[in-house]
Amino acid sequence: MALVGALPTLAWVETFTTAHLRELAADFPRTADLWEQSFTELAADILRPGGTEWTGPAAETAQDSTDTAAFTARGKANQLRDAAGIATFGADQLDGLHAKTLAALAETRADGFQVGEDLSVTDTQRHPWGTSAYEARLAAAREHGETIQSHASQLLTLDNEYGRKLLAATEGLDTLTLDTPSGDTPPANAHNGIQLVDNEERLAPPPLLPGPPLSENRRAAVEYAEKWADSFNPDYEKLGGGAEDCTNFASQVMRAGGFGDVGNGTDDWRRGDSDDWYYQNGGLNVPGNTSSKTWTLAKENHNFVTQHSGRGEIVGAVATPAREGLDPLAPSRAGLIPGDLIYYKDERGQINHVAVYVGQTMQDGVLTDVINQHSGTDNVHNDWMPGPGGEYIAPFAQAEFVHLRYPGE
Repeated sequence: MALVGALPTLAWVETFTTAHLRELAADFPRTADLWEQSFTELAADILRPGGTEWTGPAAETAQDSTDTAAFTARGKANQLRDAAGIATFGADQLDGLHAKTLAALAETRADGFQVGEDLSVTDTQRHPWGTSAYEARLAAAREHGETIQSHASQLLTLDNEYGRKLLAATEGLDTLTLDTPSGDTPPANAHNGIQLVDNEERLAPPPLLPGPPLSENRRAAVEYAEKWADSFNPDYEKLGGGAEDCTNFASQVMRAGGFGDVGNGTDDWRRGDSDDWYYQNGGLNVPGNTSSKTWTLAKENHNFVTQHSGRGEIVGAVATPAREGLDPLAPSRAGLIPGDLIYYKDERGQINHVAVYVGQTMQDGVLTDVINQHSGTDNVHNDWMPGPGGEYIAPFAQAEFVHLRYPGE
């Protein structure tokens, strides 16, 4: 009898894919090129901020710092390219083993056996107990089961192994920074992929990885979310000084994606009904009724989207009593694609926050679903999982995944 390790489920085997590894293998070299280009440009331009020559001891120190950073960036870029090679080789190995596992499943079913979710094999035929036919079928079921379970166990083990290899291969890539001397004023350069934070030049949030093809309207919504997540569109009011702006931002994203306003507010002095959704950027309107409640309040927006408009449907939900153990890819596994929404319930079970799902990035070497939002400072490509210690990590807290149907889809 073959010895097997931990077993996945039948559903895991049948839906297994290496698409994420293929995407990483394609994106890592592009990201590496961007890093090298960004730091090379920074090193070349550091002494001419805004076109004005910068001289003196501080400038010389800054030049040394950028030269060192450019050298470091090249090393990190090569590290990323090595990781791309690991992803490619891993995808090839996993695809081969996955094909063998699927072939074993097909052969088992063709022989008249049924495969359970736990990968157990049972006979669909009936033979009298103790007969030679019964014993032959029993032996065949045992053989099929051992083959399937052996392949599936190897597949799971190899998948985990390449996850660990990629994690090790990308270790330290999130710490690529350029320190500047305390008290000096570095040039105010804006380079693609680099931000100035706390007197430190550091990489911007990890770039989005290539995702599925999007409809024109959905792509427009994601582009809006990318443009305005870390700032405020002057065409809209900034609610609560920006601290209570999450639903306002999500509604703007929906409007950018082609969803039309519903109700004009002139007959809705209570800021609209549950089936209204609007924001009046100009013209006459009832005082205090610039926007409907469904535009600015998370719970009302959720109910409008999922119950009163047909614009979206709940495709999954995850309890968030603790951050540990949450699946970094839970939204995409539930069926979300960029441009969809995630609503968050607090410790009382009340929906009080909404964010826009924008795709996936690598975070600390782990492929992760990310969101854009208006909430505090982590607004761009933040992982979807609520932060520790907040109101959305609690016994009754929950994240709810809502798939939108953009016009034309």
